[in-house]
Amino acid sequence: MTKLPSNDLAVYPYGVVSPNLKQATGAEDRPAYPKQTDEGSMKTLRKIALFAILGIVGIVNIRLYHNGDSMRVDRDTYSSFDRSVVMQLSYLRARINDGMAEDMQSVYPEGFYFSHVLYGLAWAAIGRQVATDSPLWHEALREARFALKNLDMPAAKAPFPMKLQPPYGAFYHSWKNWLRGCVLLMQPPAIRKQVEIERFVRDCRLFAEALRGSDTPHLQSYTQMAWPCDGLIGVAALNLHDKILEPRFAGDVKRWLQATQKTLDPHTGLIPHMVHPLSGEALEGARGCSQSLMLRFLAEIDPEFALAQYRLYLEHFATELMGMPCIREYPHGTEGSGDIDSGPVILGVGSAATIVSLAAARCLGDSARALAYRQSFEALGFPMTFNNRKRYAFGAMAIGDAFLAWCKLTKAVVYNYRSREFSASPAWWWRLPVHGLSLILILLIFVPRILRQRQRRLKTALTNHSSP
Repeated sequence: MTKLPSNDLAVYPYGVVSPNLKQATGAEDRPAYPKQTDEGSMKTLRKIALFAILGIVGIVNIRLYHNGDSMRVDRDTYSSFDRSVVMQLSYLRARINDGMAEDMQSVYPEGFYFSHVLYGLAWAAIGRQVATDSPLWHEALREARFALKNLDMPAAKAPFPMKLQPPYGAFYHSWKNWLRGCVLLMQPPAIRKQVEIERFVRDCRLFAEALRGSDTPHLQSYTQMAWPCDGLIGVAALNLHDKILEPRFAGDVKRWLQATQKTLDPHTGLIPHMVHPLSGEALEGARGCSQSLMLRFLAEIDPEFALAQYRLYLEHFATELMGMPCIREYPHGTEGSGDIDSGPVILGVGSAATIVSLAAARCLGDSARALAYRQSFEALGFPMTFNNRKRYAFGAMAIGDAFLAWCKLTKAVVYNYRSREFSASPAWWWRLPVHGLSLILILLIFVPRILRQRQRRLKTALTNHSSP
């Protein structure tokens, strides 16, 4: 049997025929097909791309005026209650069921814990704003208890040293106790479970005893490491206890406040980001991410001190990006990079600091800044809703969705703060830079196209004019 030459067996892509096969079939005599270029399709794609850009630019500018969607529950309308947050929580519950908390633990040291505690706090905030006989209130109570239960799981405790005082350290103990108090707060006193009350009282007592036995007001979260923000939340929980139950911790709160005011960052007058675990001396000065969070809870401890700290915070950290209010990660005049606490830092602006600043503004009565934050997040956070589940940034980082849901709902519960003006409140024209940049972008896209079309028309007219 005669074998064909090896070049006859070669595979020729895209319909190219081997030389020997051409001779056998006469393929060389056939005309070559001309290369096709579909200019019409390319023009269509370009138009689609242009309209998509225009659509995105239009949506961004329109959502800068979005005021949220008030939700009617039974006969009452809560103007500050954004019903889209329920859709955010629906999305988060689905993500939690799919292992979101475990995924976040591989990214953040407290990823599992934060996923559940923020989810629970957001539902507890909803429970305080709706009628207690509504289905939504029952759902809020169920989900808040679900989150609280998950904080007792081994996966939630794993990162924290059990031998610290209070057990598992300030971070673990403080957030959980605050959530436990919020679960009690959302319930009428007559229906609160005695076992939940006793657990809250016990944990408050453990935290207060740890404060009394410490040489510094800032308890450790990890062995030989202390961040004032962590213990501050536990102190807020003591004040929450005294609001909803028999007062017993006012002395502990007062001593903590006096000791904290003696260990402020000398450069800014604010509570430092990190301190020496034994002396309480500042190891790292004030930073935006921790300041935003501390101010939200300092509002529950002492109104006068909280407002004074908030004004200093705005002086040292408030800035703008394209006119939109933002918070720097480091004080003005100081530069630094992002880390696990701050999240991405872009042009000096801290992502976590800015998101959580919404909570601080809401709690301390800075309603103008809180509204500007929320509208900015709606415009540039690229929210998407499918199947009544809302997520931001295409769902790329679920922990960010959890923080934002909590920040959009949180309010001070121990003290009431009236709406007030602050020196760094956003100006009435804060949206104009975005509108201006949008207009420039549109002009850059369409002016060249218009000029090209005019040139083609002019060339055609000249050609026709010069023809005999």
